[in-house]
Amino acid sequence: MTSRPWLGAFFVILGAFGFAVGVVLTPFVYDAGTDPVTLVMCRAAGYALLLYLALRLFRRPRVLPPAVRYKALLLGAVFAVQSMCFFTSITLIPVSVAAIAEYTFPLQVALVSWALYGERIGLAKAFCFPAAFAGLWMALQVSGEGGIDSRGVALVVVGSMLLTVMVMFGDRIMGASDSRRVTLHTTATVAAIYATLFLVTELEPAWPQTALGWGAMAASSLTYLTGMLGIFTGIAMIGPTRASILMNLEPIFTLALAMPILGEILTPIQLAGAALVIGAVVASQILGRRMRPTA
Repeated sequence: MTSRPWLGAFFVILGAFGFAVGVVLTPFVYDAGTDPVTLVMCRAAGYALLLYLALRLFRRPRVLPPAVRYKALLLGAVFAVQSMCFFTSITLIPVSVAAIAEYTFPLQVALVSWALYGERIGLAKAFCFPAAFAGLWMALQVSGEGGIDSRGVALVVVGSMLLTVMVMFGDRIMGASDSRRVTLHTTATVAAIYATLFLVTELEPAWPQTALGWGAMAASSLTYLTGMLGIFTGIAMIGPTRASILMNLEPIFTLALAMPILGEILTPIQLAGAALVIGAVVASQILGRRMRPTA
């Protein structure tokens, strides 16, 4: 832990903001002719390349032990599907709604931990689950002809479930492995899967057709890198528990940016639902922290 917790908190908040900006920029990339497969491949490849070069520059190990390596590659395969679910969903539903729906994953992690490992929930924390899902129902009340696209909702829900699998898998199986090397392997796997898809099928990369599209793709990839580096640096300085609570700012940033930049308008009931989801997750994490033994 660092003697300057404010600095660690700053890096986590910077990471949360970076992720939010990257998501909000995505519709501009799509409008320029890019598709989710190309975007996910480029983001993952760019991050894996820069992380590899950084580890090599500072002469840090880049290879994982075989037992951990195969698990990291499997985690990367799950990550590839999860990313595709989320980034496809925002072609069908508003970014702000997708961000709220995906954000239920911390409660899913708590529920799975209770079911599989007997982790204590407690009565107060148990109330967070119906509150969060009631908030999600409120957030999905999109006005207009036809309402919300159920395909987008299904994709983002599946994505949040896969994110839960990733968190559980990474936490329980990866153990004390170097997170940088694990991330290198997982992101390289994502890039390799979609690059292979282009090579062995008739699919072709859909590159941006405008300068704005290229700029948005570059910025989206850069902010993704900023997010990952910020989170990892912050966790190393203040620990995962404090960092996870600060990461609750990500959906708030996403909503705050999506409204002015994308022109997305949330109704009062949707805003109340978003607040209920975020509040339930924050309360769940704080209550979970208090219930952990201190000895």
